[in-house]
Amino acid sequence: MLTTDYAQGEAHAPAYDATGYKFSDGKPDKWSRNNAISREIETGREANGNLAIPAPSIGDVLQSLTRDSDVLDYGGFENWASELGYDEDSRAAESVYRACLDIATKLRAGLGASLLGEI
Repeated sequence: MLTTDYAQGEAHAPAYDATGYKFSDGKPDKWSRNNAISREIETGREANGNLAIPAPSIGDVLQSLTRDSDVLDYGGFENWASELGYDEDSRAAESVYRACLDIATKLRAGLGASLLGEI
């Protein structure tokens, strides 16, 4: 029905919430924290150990995809962009819109409009 990439944002990396990235004077060490986040994103493992970062649940993925499918409710790019704070003259915004529209049409075709609406 649908093949797509899915990536969790950096807020899912354990180092994102870690408080241990500080200089000896107590000020935040943003450089070390950002490097730890980047390492975790690239490897799928915690920066300070070998523990694997859990994959997203199927529920999280489906919720994200169905939110993307809301694009069908806006009646066109201009309304969608305006409601979600995108620039209506942006090619990047239009690319996001078209990707959401592709997901939405595939999900609607595979699940049916009624089930997609329920989800």
